[in-house]
Amino acid sequence: MQITRLLQPATINWCINSIERYFDRARQTGMVQTNYSKSINVVLAEKTSPKRMSDKEAAVLMNIIEEYVKLSDKTILSLCFILGLILWSVVIFK
Repeated sequence: MQITRLLQPATINWCINSIERYFDRARQTGMVQTNYSKSINVVLAEKTSPKRMSDKEAAVLMNIIEEYVKLSDKTILSLCFILGLILWSVVIFK
């Protein structure tokens, strides 16, 4: 399903969970003897790293920051660009 229908792992896992709930209910009511959905494995999601900004994108962003952002935020964002930090890591330290 992931390859032929181009579905995300979360969508496939949601469908698998729905099937498992259906079979659990069918087993409780006596419609089926065995829950065959227990043998279906969930799809593991691939962990991807954040995309790196190109020099052009960084320049555009820095121009916008220089024009519209107050000085304290400019300092934090400039530090992020210079050190290559992800903004979320700066928020955690703040």
